Amino acid sequence: MIAESRRISDVITSAHEAFGIEYATMGRLAKVDRRTVLRWKERSNAPGTAARRNLQPLLQLTRLLQEVFRSTEAAREWLHSSVPAFGDRMPVDLLREGRVRPVVRLLATYQSGAFV
Repeated sequence: MIAESRRISDVITSAHEAFGIEYATMGRLAKVDRRTVLRWKERSNAPGTAARRNLQPLLQLTRLLQEVFRSTEAAREWLHSSVPAFGDRMPVDLLREGRVRPVVRLLATYQSGAFV
């Protein structure tokens, strides 16, 4: 459980600092309050079973961003730029709406070598 808490804390830190994903957005994705995300980051509280399940797409997103892009700067720029596959919307806007799966699917497509 300690290793899992550390991993989640690291992902939250990376998502915020490297990729510019807001804590409130992560909370929306995990279906918890922003303050809960901050407690997980600080490891003063661990996510329960349902929250861990809800966090899986965020974990997958951060892994794909690291694998698909050559640098965190490039990944961050992509997240905060308009993407034609999303009707020229920014991927981070979809995340703010709680829609992580379309972003993950597109990154997985990029990772496979296919282009949209």
